[in-house]
Amino acid sequence: MPYEGLRDYLEALEKKGLFHWTNQEVDKDWEIPSLARMIFQGFPEEERFGIGFRNIRGFPGHRLVTGVIAASTQQIATALETEASPFLSSSVLPRESTTP
Repeated sequence: MPYEGLRDYLEALEKKGLFHWTNQEVDKDWEIPSLARMIFQGFPEEERFGIGFRNIRGFPGHRLVTGVIAASTQQIATALETEASPFLSSSVLPRESTTP
């Protein structure tokens, strides 16, 4: 059954440990992109997760999520409501660059 909306999808990711919320105040121009870059570049694919921010400085009541669509094969499989497989990984995720 397809997800009713983003909230249902985020809940499914959260149950699998593929998404985390933070209530810590963050700066939209510096901290959010830095954390997203750190997750994508600093973690191996199988350890990546999406992150949601509930306390964005200067934007009371707003929330933002990042890294929730294709940070890992597990996320893609969750979005498609299927199991992760080598085919899924090699078909959807970018290959590691061989150029320095």
